[in-house]
Amino acid sequence: MKRTAFVIMLLVLACAKKAMPPNPDRFPPHLAEMRAVNRNRVDLIFDEAMQQKGASVSDFTVLTARSETLKLLAVSGGTDAATLSLLTARQAALKYTLTGSALDQVGNPTRFTRSFFGSIRQDTVGPMVSSISPRAFSVGLRRNVTVTVAFSKPIDTLTLSEVWILPAGLTARFKREWDPTLSAVRFMLSDSLGPDTTVTFILPPYIKDFVGNRLDHPAFTVFRTDTTALPRVVQGRLEAGGKPVADGYVVLAEEHPALAVVSRSDGSFSLRAGKQPYSATALADTNRDGVVDLSAFRPSAELPDTLKMKLEPDTTGKRVESFFR
Repeated sequence: MKRTAFVIMLLVLACAKKAMPPNPDRFPPHLAEMRAVNRNRVDLIFDEAMQQKGASVSDFTVLTARSETLKLLAVSGGTDAATLSLLTARQAALKYTLTGSALDQVGNPTRFTRSFFGSIRQDTVGPMVSSISPRAFSVGLRRNVTVTVAFSKPIDTLTLSEVWILPAGLTARFKREWDPTLSAVRFMLSDSLGPDTTVTFILPPYIKDFVGNRLDHPAFTVFRTDTTALPRVVQGRLEAGGKPVADGYVVLAEEHPALAVVSRSDGSFSLRAGKQPYSATALADTNRDGVVDLSAFRPSAELPDTLKMKLEPDTTGKRVESFFR
């Protein structure tokens, strides 16, 4: 009898192991809160994580009491996974009605209609660089390279007029593609890079969001096609009038510009270079109009382990981009 009971218990346990997992989430998400953050942004806050990348402006309609449409410019992820942010044309102090649809992360749909009052608060927060890949000083990147820059908010794509890539001949080979959220841009190279190539990528802080706020800092990365890093490590600092120069550019050149780096908020920078002699040009565009305001030059020589450059006012009127050609 005891043996029979033991066998039955084993069979029950075996069946339990093979039992189907609990039913997946089949409940639709719920719009818990809607908030006009400023006169160009409305946040939709749900009770669970949502599909942010798949959301589109075509999923939403915003009307006034007179059935006038408030134009939607972009939809992006909010401050957390449960929030969708709608970028709108300038709102007025009116009552609006939003009709929309969205999906949670497992695909459950929800539809909703909700009213809100437009905000008159101005958006004064500029976009920031959330991430850039590949990370600086990566190696072994030669085929089908993609540089991706992600931002903290949607960008007015028409303001992206220039990007600096070294060696200079590579710029035209990178094709640009914006994410549907307008919060990220990809620069894609469909062919291969040559051996022993160091690529510098700089997106200067001239781009703006839809209300005119500028990017806070340049987006910068540098990578190599070979699997070995350049041998010389240089730590440096940019100063002007005894004060650090943030977001300055250091361009190393042989016969042509070879590689570059961007200084940090304390004026410091780090780079990897070859053992051959380089000239070094330090530049700063302090008012972000594209023209060099401060500069310094070091003639061609072997780089020291520590490179400190003191910038002086520059009145030549040269554009920063001219040093990346």
